[in-house]
Amino acid sequence: GGASFDLLIEKNKLTNLGFDPNPSGFFPILSGIAVFPGNDGAIVQNNQIRGEAEFGILTESNDGIYRGNHLEGLNPLAASYGIFGDNNTFIGIGNSTVIDNGINNTITGMKLNARVSIEELLQEANAKRKELLDNYNY
Repeated sequence: GGASFDLLIEKNKLTNLGFDPNPSGFFPILSGIAVFPGNDGAIVQNNQIRGEAEFGILTESNDGIYRGNHLEGLNPLAASYGIFGDNNTFIGIGNSTVIDNGINNTITGMKLNARVSIEELLQEANAKRKELLDNYNY
């Protein structure tokens, strides 16, 4: 087998998140930090995220630790954290919100929002995009 390592994302400052331009218009950014499947055991800590995105931090991996992330300057369209993995530990700062679609995640110091699917979020984002662009069609 190949080499194995754990992902460490720490001490990043992400500011002015906004809309992501693409050839067909503008889509809201999905997240400031995303941990995709295959990165089990990730440690995401002491990051600052400001601006606007669906999530400040999105994870689709398992067994990670998420702590000390400063999301106070974030305007999340869905929640501060989007959890689509299992057995992760989240320790919040401030008024962070969470959508937990995983199993057996430990969440401390954050407000739990309703469960939601990525498909629903993308549909909502596309509807918002259409609404914004329709204002510019004459």
